[in-house]
This record gives sequence, structure tokens and C-alpha cells, in this order.
Amino acid sequence: MEGDYEIPVIDLKFGETCDGDLVRVFDDATKEKIGTDIRESLEKFGAVLVKDGRVSEARNSEFVEMLQKYFSQSREVKLRDVRKELNYQRGVTPDFIERARDHSAFIESLELTERPHELSSCDPKWRFFWSLKDSIDGDEYNVVPDGFRDVWKDSMDDWGHSLLRCIVDLCRFLAIGYGLPENSFRDLLDGGDHLLAPTGSYLGNTMNEPAIGGVCAAFHYDLNFLTIHGKSSHSGLYIWTREGKRLSVKVPAGCLLLQAGVQMEILTGGKIQRGFHEVVVTEKAKMESIAAQNLHEKWRVSSTVFSHVRSDAILQPLDPTWKAADLDDLPVTAREQVLNELRAIQLAESQI
Repeated sequence: MEGDYEIPVIDLKFGETCDGDLVRVFDDATKEKIGTDIRESLEKFGAVLVKDGRVSEARNSEFVEMLQKYFSQSREVKLRDVRKELNYQRGVTPDFIERARDHSAFIESLELTERPHELSSCDPKWRFFWSLKDSIDGDEYNVVPDGFRDVWKDSMDDWGHSLLRCIVDLCRFLAIGYGLPENSFRDLLDGGDHLLAPTGSYLGNTMNEPAIGGVCAAFHYDLNFLTIHGKSSHSGLYIWTREGKRLSVKVPAGCLLLQAGVQMEILTGGKIQRGFHEVVVTEKAKMESIAAQNLHEKWRVSSTVFSHVRSDAILQPLDPTWKAADLDDLPVTAREQVLNELRAIQLAESQI
């Protein structure tokens, strides 16, 4: 779609060596303009595209290739990295484990041309969770795959923290855009269990399964605060605007995509709504997979970080004049909210 349904690209104006000090780098008018642009995009699309000169496209490509090689290993090898006892929040989550919530009532409210693809099973995607908090606190639970011991930790930390830094600084702009103290969102993220969470979906060798239009990740929203992605290896992400329009997302080279999670919706009293999205096999991705000479290139991989509000923080609108989001059991701690969401999508059984 064109015109009003194109996600804007917002330049955060950070150079490669910028330390993110908004007070020192920008005047008030610039901060307010960037903050307002971010706010308006998130309110309309549940998403925003940004340029951050500190995040390298080359590093994104290197990270994606490493994860393609990881996911292209045999099933038996990957299953060694499963940590079901941690609700899959560390290590690998195999395919056909996570099941999206039932959003049929919402889907029925959409125009027929704007509805998502149907999936009757659990998601066929794989995912690897690496805690950026654990990587600082001592890696107590983080999993390092046997075949990648020389490169894994440094690569995961380097890419993950570069994306997290962008989120933290964008949140300061966003607070300014809402007329809040600059660190209103940022302070809630301090100590959060931020997760580097690349996904892997096998695109196949032939025109058979998965077919074009096949679902990699069913229609869902993210349970966290803000999700950020570098450019994925293949196309396939679709999002829904606040007006219920379905858009194919194309991340320009050198840009990052951010999507609002349900914690953001709660904190803004619904001014920003959780961003619904799905991932499907596109014709372009399928053709690239068939033509690929190397097995790892047949995997669609995202370079994703889920940022989280600190687990003991109370989730409620930051401004008391904002209406509380239409959710049960508010206010609630972030820990309780996350566990409830994990149970709903069949990832949690225990009380970690």
C-alpha cells in the first residue's frame, strides 16, 4: 500500500560514535520533533522504522548468517539447547511448541482483504533466546551451542546490546514526544530481562512445503515492551495498522524496525496499541530458497530483541490522566503479566 500506509523512516541522528546523550547532542526543538514523529508512527502503525548510525548493516548480516548456520543444524543437535524448565526463555524453542492466542473475534472484525493467514497448528518456527541481562550478570542460564563456542557469546552480546541501546534512546525521545520526563520509559527498562530472540524458519528446497503463503509465525502480538529488528534474511513480515490495514514490511538497508508490545499499550493507556503481525512465506523468499546453493541460506532468520519492563515494576499508565488499557487484572507486575502471556501461548508451565 502506498501513501498514508507507508511506515515513515525516522533518522535518530546518532553518528557511529555518539554516546546517546540527548541533552548534549540535540536542542529542545530537535528532540521534540523526533519524539513527536516516533509517537505518531507508533500510534498509527504500532511500528516505526529508524536510522541509527551506531548500528551497522554489516554486523546485522554477520549475525543473521551465524544464526542461519545454527538453525540449519540437525534437529538432534539443536534439541540439546532446549531449556523447557525455564519456560523456553533461554536456549532454543523448537518448532511446533508455541501456539498463538486465539484472536478470531478481532480477525472477524477486519475486512476480508485484510485478514491474516490461518494456521491450525502451533508455529513451525524455531527461536533462540539469549538474555542480555544474564550476559552482564554472569550468564547463569544462557546457553552456548557446542558448535559455536568460539563466537557465540561475543556475537550475541555485540548485536543484542547494539539493538538494546537503540531502544533505550528511542524511549527517551518517545517520552519527550508525550511531554513526560525524558527517562519515564527508560527507568522502567533498567534491569529488565531483555532477550535477543532470533527466529528461524526453513523455507524448503522445492515448491512444496512450506508453500508460498505458508505461515511461519501465526497472527499475534508481542508480550513485551518494544521489539526491534534488523533486516531479516528474507521477506515475509506483515503488520496491521490501528485502522486494521495489513501491510507488508520492508526494512530498508541500514534501518531498524521497532514494534509495540502489550507492555507499551498498558504504559501509554492504549495511546499506542500492541502491534499485531504475522510471518508468511512470500514468493520472493521461496524463490531465493530454491535457488540457494548452501543449506543455511534456505532458512529465514530475523535479528530481533525483545525489550522488557523490569519484572518487579507495576504496569499501569504512566500518566494518571490516561485511560487504563482494556486488560484484566491491572495494575499488575511485569513478571506476572509475562508469565500469564507465556502460559497462554503454551511456553510456560512452571513459576520461574
